[in-house]
Amino acid sequence: MNNPNLPMMPPQQVDERQHIEEDEIDLVEVMKSVWEGRKYIIRSVIGCIVVGLIIALTSTKEYEAGATLMPESQEGMKLGGGLGGLASLAGINLGGMTGASGSISPELYPEVVKSVPFQLELSKLPLRFETLDAEMSALEYFPEYGGSVVKDYTIGLPGKILGAIRGEKEEVQLKAKGNLIRLTLEEKKVIKNMKERVSVNVDQKSGLITVSAKMPDPVAVAQIAQFTLDYLQRHITDYKIRKHKNNLDFVQERYDEQKKVFENAQKEVARFNDSHRNLVTNLARTELQNLESKYNIAFEVFKGLASQLEQSKIKLKEETPVFEIIEPVRVPLSRTSPKRGLIMVVSAFLGGILGIGFIFVKNLVNNIKEQWNASEDCESGDG
Repeated sequence: MNNPNLPMMPPQQVDERQHIEEDEIDLVEVMKSVWEGRKYIIRSVIGCIVVGLIIALTSTKEYEAGATLMPESQEGMKLGGGLGGLASLAGINLGGMTGASGSISPELYPEVVKSVPFQLELSKLPLRFETLDAEMSALEYFPEYGGSVVKDYTIGLPGKILGAIRGEKEEVQLKAKGNLIRLTLEEKKVIKNMKERVSVNVDQKSGLITVSAKMPDPVAVAQIAQFTLDYLQRHITDYKIRKHKNNLDFVQERYDEQKKVFENAQKEVARFNDSHRNLVTNLARTELQNLESKYNIAFEVFKGLASQLEQSKIKLKEETPVFEIIEPVRVPLSRTSPKRGLIMVVSAFLGGILGIGFIFVKNLVNNIKEQWNASEDCESGDG
C-alpha cells in the first residue's frame, strides 16, 4: 500500500531514477566481471610484457643525425611579405612563380634526395661503422648486418619461406647502354631502405631546410647526413649556375682562340719590322699596313672577349647560391630507438586491454549459451 503522506513523483523523474539505478547496477556488474577474471588480465599483461621485452631487446638500435641550413635570400621570396602573403590568404601558392630564375623550387628538395641517382650514389658511399669497427657501404652493410631478428622471423618469415621454396635466382648484372640505369635486385632493396632513412624538410614560413638521417650506427649516420647536405647544396648550385657556366665556358674558348690569333698577329708585325728596318719601297709599306690592320682587328676582338669573359665570371659569381649552415651535423651520443620504456608501457597497457576484452567476450558467449539453453528448455517444456 502506498503511503498517502509521501509526495507523488512525476513519471519523468521516476524514469530517470530507474535509469540511474540500472547504470549503477551495470557498472557494478562490469567491475565484478573484471575482478572475477583478473587472472586472465594478469596473464595477458605478463604475456604482452614478455613479448614487448623481447621486441625491445632484439630491435636494432637506431641513431639520428641532421643539419639545418638557410639558403640564399631570393628576389622572389621578398614578394612573400607583401603580394605573397595576400596570395597565401587566397589559397594561391606563388612559390613556383616567385622563385629566382633558373633555381629549383624548395618544395622539390625532398624529391632530390629520393631520386635514384642520389640514392645509388649514397648506397655506394664508404661509411665508417663504429659499432663494427669496419668501413663498408650501405650495399655491403644491410644485406649482412641490417636485418632485425624479430622482423625477419615475423613479418619477413613468409618471404623467407617462399624464397626457400622457389630457390635463390642467380643474380646477373648487365651494363645498361648510354645513360640508362639498371639496378640489381639487391640495389633496389637497399635503395628502398635508404629512402626511408634519409629525408629533407622545408619550412615554408622561414625557408629553413632540415636534413635528417637514421642509421644503426652513430658515425655512419653522421656521414650520411653530411653527404646528403653536401649533395643537396652541390645539386642546387649546379642547377642554378648551369646556364651561366655554359656561357662562361663558351666565352673562355673564344677568348683562348682569339688570344692565339692576336699573339700570332703581334709576332708577324714584329718579324716584319725586324726584317725591314728601312722601309724604302711602297710594297713594304703596304705589307706593313696590312699586318698592322690585322693586328689591330685581332687586338680589338681580343679586348672585347677579355671584357666579356670578366663579365661572365662576375655573373657566375653573382648567381652562385650561398648557404648558411645554421645547425651543423653532429655525431649522436645516444640512440633514438628502440624506446624500451615506452615499449614496455604500451605492452602492459595493451595486455590489460586484451585481458579485459577477453573477459567481456567470454561473458558474452556464456550469456548467449545460457539464453540458447533456456530457449531450448522452454521449447521442450511446451512440447
